[in-house]
Amino acid sequence: MSTEKQVIEIREEAQAVAVIPAMTPMRMLEIAVSKGTDLDQLTKLMDLQDRWQANEAKKAYIRAMSAFKQNPPDIFKTKAVAFKDVRYKHATLDHVANQISEVMSPHGLSFAWRTDQVEDRIVVTCVITHEQGHSESVKLSA
Repeated sequence: MSTEKQVIEIREEAQAVAVIPAMTPMRMLEIAVSKGTDLDQLTKLMDLQDRWQANEAKKAYIRAMSAFKQNPPDIFKTKAVAFKDVRYKHATLDHVANQISEVMSPHGLSFAWRTDQVEDRIVVTCVITHEQGHSESVKLSA
C-alpha cells in the first residue's frame, strides 16, 4: 500500500470518529431530565449550571479586557480651563466616553454610570459589563 493511500485512509478514519459532547452542567442536566431525576437533584444541577455560566462569563470578561488593554485609545486634553491664576486642560467626559466606547465595543464590553446621593456626597459608579453578563464596577465619591 502506498504512503499516500495510507494517509487518505487515516484521514477517513479520523473523520469517522464520533464526536463526544463535552460534559458540561447543561449536558448533565439534559441527561438527568431524560432519566427522570427528582426535583431536588435537578435544582442542584441548575445551580451548578448557573455557577458554571458565571465562571465562563468572568473568563470571557477577562479575555475581553485584556484584548482591550492591548490597544487603548489615546485620550487628549481638549478643554481649556482658566480660573483666576489657574490654567489647565482636561479631557471632557463625553470625549473620553466616546473614545473608550469605540474601542471597548468590538470586544463585547460596554459601560454605564450610576449616580447616588449619600448624605452630603455624590457617589458615581462606573460599571463595565461584558456581553456574556459579567460586570465589575468602581465607585468615586465627592
